[in-house]
Amino acid sequence: MAKHQHLTREERSIIQSMLDHGASLSSIARTLGKDRTTISKEIRSHLVFRRIGYKFVRFNSCANRFSCQKSHVCPGCIANKRYKLCRTCGVCNRFCPDFVEVICPRLLKKPYVCNSCPDRLFRCTLEKRFYSADEAHKEYSLTLSQARSGFSLSEAEFSAIDELVSPLIRQGQSPHHIFVNNRDSMLVSERSLYRLI
Repeated sequence: MAKHQHLTREERSIIQSMLDHGASLSSIARTLGKDRTTISKEIRSHLVFRRIGYKFVRFNSCANRFSCQKSHVCPGCIANKRYKLCRTCGVCNRFCPDFVEVICPRLLKKPYVCNSCPDRLFRCTLEKRFYSADEAHKEYSLTLSQARSGFSLSEAEFSAIDELVSPLIRQGQSPHHIFVNNRDSMLVSERSLYRLI
């Protein structure tokens, strides 16, 4: 098996295509002549998160999304009284004090993505994770470019990242967890965050 070799754009397209058709990590690895852990790391390193529901049903990842009777929790809904129930508005998760996030248990197991899940089109309102060859290759190219040119961050930007990340590292949080929970505040990609640490 070929180890420690960078994946090409074509190999990433094959990974996406096989994931779309429900292939296992082992079969993808065999097809590409790579180690299974290489495929697993590739997928987990380049997940694309999407907060989308399905046709005519909005995103909602709250544990109470089927039984909640709250209404007009969001500032926009208070002003406009647009939705009778908050669970139908698509943004109540951000404002509701009783929000309890649910992550699909399928995403905790291989292959870690929703690419071939039949529920994503007809039943699932939870946050979805996909592997996209285009996105993965763009991120890989950007990381490679940064590695060759160094970081283009100012002293203030470095300090801002340090002030955010260092206390969380001391609390025992992983860089991945920190990045996912503070994505909007990060000035660098997850890979770059690892390199900075």
